Amino acid sequence: DGDRLAVTEHRVVFRDPRDRAWLLKVYRPDQYPPPQLAKLLQRDLGVQALLQREGLRVAAIDPDPALIADGVERQRFVVGTGLDDLYPQGYRAGTDPAVDRVLARVAAIDHPLRAIVSMQSGLLFTNTVDCHTDRALGVDLGHCYGNIFLETATGAPIFVDW
Repeated sequence: DGDRLAVTEHRVVFRDPRDRAWLLKVYRPDQYPPPQLAKLLQRDLGVQALLQREGLRVAAIDPDPALIADGVERQRFVVGTGLDDLYPQGYRAGTDPAVDRVLARVAAIDHPLRAIVSMQSGLLFTNTVDCHTDRALGVDLGHCYGNIFLETATGAPIFVDW
């Protein structure tokens, strides 16, 4: 299908055919039974809310209950470049003050978040972030910070996934 952008271990990502300014991220039902799918969706919405409360910019999930009930996360398509593409050898602290501020805010909540969500949901976090040491994360920043984009229009960091 021409609208399919990616297939990951967890989801299939499409451009929304109704509005190409949006993405549809569909959790793979072949990988997750409904109870686990519900936990994954709750985790994503909860982490999103936490990031927003921390003042961080995110490509927010559309809270439409019909979409969520079907295991679909609809998010704005962000035009930008991931830190993994900008820094293929790994982002180094001090390179971009705006990115450093984002990473500092995430660091303050990451460990407690990982512990709390793992306890509540029974889901163990196996996300890893940097290109050199695979450390576990509560907020999925993407390998080599690939889930943090610098938005083309503003140059500002924005989370495109978590």
